[in-house]
Amino acid sequence: MPAELGLHDALNETFSEFRINRKDIAEESGVSESMISRYLDGKNDMGSKKFQKIIDCLPMDARSFFYSLLDSGEDHVLPIALSNRSQLLQSLKTYLRECSQSEYLEVFGVMIDARQQGHKSQDA
Repeated sequence: MPAELGLHDALNETFSEFRINRKDIAEESGVSESMISRYLDGKNDMGSKKFQKIIDCLPMDARSFFYSLLDSGEDHVLPIALSNRSQLLQSLKTYLRECSQSEYLEVFGVMIDARQQGHKSQDA
């Protein structure tokens, strides 16, 4: 597994690894190409909503790669703040439609484990 990186470095690595065209992502996400370039070049920061729009436009394999760069192997909250329940559900639906069978099963395993942990907490 790749080493854990921060958001900026992980996105830069993802664009590089998958040869993602900044202009294409800008057109699809609605985030200007200049803003994407300034962020990737380390010249500007970016708000979470615009950042999430860029992530949502990445091909699924690139998106999985991006998240793998952020994953330390520990339980943690998603690195991108999801603004509401419907956005989370839509992202999950998109991921489940496009992921491999093993990734699909992994997601459900995590959900079951989390649910069981929630029940244990309530019983205590």
